[in-house]
Amino acid sequence: FTATNIENLKRGCEGVPLNIDDLDRTQFQNHAGKIIKDDEWGIAEHFINYPAIAITTNRLPSLEAPISKRAIGCRINAKIDKEAGIKNSKKINESMRNITNSFC
Repeated sequence: FTATNIENLKRGCEGVPLNIDDLDRTQFQNHAGKIIKDDEWGIAEHFINYPAIAITTNRLPSLEAPISKRAIGCRINAKIDKEAGIKNSKKINESMRNITNSFC
């Protein structure tokens, strides 16, 4: 995940959405601004389709204003009440073994 690699993908796919799964926090901080904030992308080449980029990550700091104006953040939190967790621990552990983090 670098600005150069994403630029090449966006040009090659021209409009096809890109999914970047489980992005590292440091990579996001170093390169996201160059990718998300590029308002001039594709204008010189007369591209008519701007590819959407979906990024999933486990830990992301708050977004800076120039990026938050151009991105949609979805923070998903899940928790189980302590009593319900104790009462249903066998089912919960079995379910957790079957959960994946794939973004499909």
